[in-house]
Amino acid sequence: MKQGVDWIKICVTGGVTDARRIGEAGALQLTLPEIEAICDETHKNGMMVAAHVESTEGVRIALQGGVDTIEHGAHMDEEIIELFKHNPRALRGYSTLTPTFQAAVAGLMDPQKTKIDPITYANSRAVYESMLAGCRQALISGIKLGMGNDASMAYVTHYDFWRELHHLVKLTEASPLQALNIVTKNNAEILGIDEHYGTVEVGKMADLLLLKEDPTKDVRSVKEVAMVFKHGQQVNLKPIKRYPGLDHLLDQL
Repeated sequence: MKQGVDWIKICVTGGVTDARRIGEAGALQLTLPEIEAICDETHKNGMMVAAHVESTEGVRIALQGGVDTIEHGAHMDEEIIELFKHNPRALRGYSTLTPTFQAAVAGLMDPQKTKIDPITYANSRAVYESMLAGCRQALISGIKLGMGNDASMAYVTHYDFWRELHHLVKLTEASPLQALNIVTKNNAEILGIDEHYGTVEVGKMADLLLLKEDPTKDVRSVKEVAMVFKHGQQVNLKPIKRYPGLDHLLDQL
């Protein structure tokens, strides 16, 4: 905090890429008292805590400790759903969920094509299935969702965020318009910058994407960017280095 960071992020459970055994991705790495201490100190300074979590019990103790946003997520029970919506230890009195489907799609692809080792493949698939269940529950229960894709992880590039929107629409009951609201309005609210960003309104920053087709009909239209404006000034678009082999693999999902 002395260095001027905007958020504190913690790892309540293990992750997929560093796991050395099947199931380690969701294994608890912090205790409830540790999480409470981190959240208390952070909230005392008016800042929020994000938590990497990839198991049901991890989500439970993260929320009990006061975490403000869960990154990735997992299947929930009624206690967890209620804690998301009414969290007395969170800075705002509630917590949010940010699924990251792109980061876990390796568990859906043919491991012979991706060359992923069996442990990573099994953990990816388990995390994906549990995260999808949790996301569907969040949509039904009215839990505030954000959207992220864990860019720079294996099989996640910085130029194809549209895939995350497409996964949400294809895999859940979310409409293209809901997905667009989550990635703009909700994300700005979660980050605490919605006074200036997240919606097209008088007085807000004119950060705009102009697309070639209507994304409310097909959210994949987000990949066809015609123009970009930052603070009202048009940005000159530059060539993007793409990975055709990776794109081909992901297009099959």
